[in-house]
Amino acid sequence: MHPVAACLDAVQAALAEVMDAPCWSLSTRELAELTCQAGHAVTAMAELRLRLIAAADVADVGATNGATSTTGWLAHADRARRNDAAADVRLAKALDTTCEATRRALLLGRVNPAQALVITTALTDLPGWIGEAKRAEAETWLLDHAAEFGPDELRLLARRIWEVIDPDGADDRDGKLLEAEEARARHLARLVLRRAGDGTTRGTFRLPDAQADMLRTWCEAATAPRRGRLTDTDADEQVPYPVRMGRALGVLAEHLPSDGFSHHGALPAIVTVNIDYHKLRDCLGSAMLSTGTPVSAGQARRLACNTGLLPMVFDGSSAILDLGRTERLFDRYQRIALATTNRGCIWPGCDRPPAWCEAHHIDPWAEGGRTDIKRGCLLCVTHHHLAHNGEWRITMAADGIPEVIPPVRIDPRQRPRRHARFRRRSPGPA
Repeated sequence: MHPVAACLDAVQAALAEVMDAPCWSLSTRELAELTCQAGHAVTAMAELRLRLIAAADVADVGATNGATSTTGWLAHADRARRNDAAADVRLAKALDTTCEATRRALLLGRVNPAQALVITTALTDLPGWIGEAKRAEAETWLLDHAAEFGPDELRLLARRIWEVIDPDGADDRDGKLLEAEEARARHLARLVLRRAGDGTTRGTFRLPDAQADMLRTWCEAATAPRRGRLTDTDADEQVPYPVRMGRALGVLAEHLPSDGFSHHGALPAIVTVNIDYHKLRDCLGSAMLSTGTPVSAGQARRLACNTGLLPMVFDGSSAILDLGRTERLFDRYQRIALATTNRGCIWPGCDRPPAWCEAHHIDPWAEGGRTDIKRGCLLCVTHHHLAHNGEWRITMAADGIPEVIPPVRIDPRQRPRRHARFRRRSPGPA
């Protein structure tokens, strides 16, 4: 019997033995450990499955079974969506041909299939003139970051892969790519609204990422738990109605009011554009919205001048103006600064956006703490309560990053924990 067939038979037999085994008697520690262990086993099995898919593609199993392609055969065999089957085939081919390190990491449980897809896609998109040594260096860099970041965060890091391949020219290349991407996004903007006949209207829209972030930020603030001619060129174009509506929505997003909600400790609906002074002056390279979306320096200047975006200019050491004050509550601009630096709840693993967060004094006000952004951070309502119940503590690390100290019952050594997003501030080779 082939070793792969023997392995699968043994796995199925072992699973049959625990098919009816209850899990309620396991302790919380055992549940946590076994859940992670099961995840690693699933990942290892995913690698074996992808290895088999790659071999099936080479052997043209699809044609043997009357399908037009490996993707079509796999979608039918697994009763899966065709798009999912196509993604599996692409990943299997990449792991089998050019991404051996990622395949080994998947087998060992160091990455999961979603992370592996991000890595292989980033490497596949590199131009053909990139040498094997640089590709291997970029793959190692992404694999190192996969130990801490999930697929979405890893996809953002993959956009900075040129900082590994060509550090000197990365920023200029990134800026040019972003300008081209923004031009395509404007061309693809759409808004379609249809009456549903029941008192509601259904619609679809497609916006450039920067303007979509502005709209999303406004919506997050509105749903927080606490609460003529568009451009000079439009006259010269024969613009279809959906395109004009899409551009109108983009203009609306840029000018949404930011002061229409009661704050009560939550963040105002403000998106900041953060850029180095020299880039702003010379209109070169790229900038970053406080939501994490990159934009070209040219668009950053336009947004800062023409819309309600608040420009936040950094010096060479990435320092921003200290807006500290002596009053009890953090004011509007201090909350904006915290939203820019924290980008949401700082509790490790929490994904609450700035609009859902409250400003927290790391040094309690009652004990003499100052209302200063250098000694403040953002916490969602749940974690704000945890920070004040006495077990968990928040501290500010020497590098200015807020960290969470767990209670002894969670970690006897009480090692500081920080949110994974802060590692993205200075991406580069590990």
